Amino acid sequence: VIIATKFGVNWDANGRTYKDCSSRRIREAIEGSLRRLAVDCIPLYQIHWYDGVTPLHDIIETLDKSRQEGKIQHIGCTNLSIEFIRQLVSMGCRLETLQVEYNLLQREHENTIRHCEEAGMGVIVYSVLARGLFSGKYDTGCKFGKDDTRGQDKVFSIDALHNNLALVQVLQKLAVKYVKTPSQIAIQLAIQKSHISSAIVGIKNAD
Repeated sequence: VIIATKFGVNWDANGRTYKDCSSRRIREAIEGSLRRLAVDCIPLYQIHWYDGVTPLHDIIETLDKSRQEGKIQHIGCTNLSIEFIRQLVSMGCRLETLQVEYNLLQREHENTIRHCEEAGMGVIVYSVLARGLFSGKYDTGCKFGKDDTRGQDKVFSIDALHNNLALVQVLQKLAVKYVKTPSQIAIQLAIQKSHISSAIVGIKNAD
């Protein structure tokens, strides 16, 4: 088991989130994660989002110091472009992993993924089930509550849903053939690629 977590988000007094990569926030986030995870060292610590404000040198310096203190072991990143990754590497930051959205429908990051493979970085993919679409639970009549962001997700948009559900039908046929679930087929089709190290799958409950 390799524990991974990330930083780059903060909360205001009203509970609204905003991007924050300041040195102070990084240190706060590390201490909070160590406490909640009940570990002495975080094996993989990832830059979640870049706030566009904090100098990159400050981020790298803070992470390096935390690594020297034994609080984190490896550094990764999420949702960053090839250019941004190259910039961090050129400044002496060794990045072990990239976490990026990837599934059978959303494959726009394939060039970035290939770059990471060439650079010797691992790739962690998320949304491999397209936010639940590939589970086979939804049809053209699906509705989401006002607090469910899938209501604004392009995967479930009226224009795209008909074609997307046709792919789900293919997954369902494969699931019957191989005695699996559509979700299992979708996950396998993602992680079988040599350059994908791991997949994050959404879990609602223990069952």
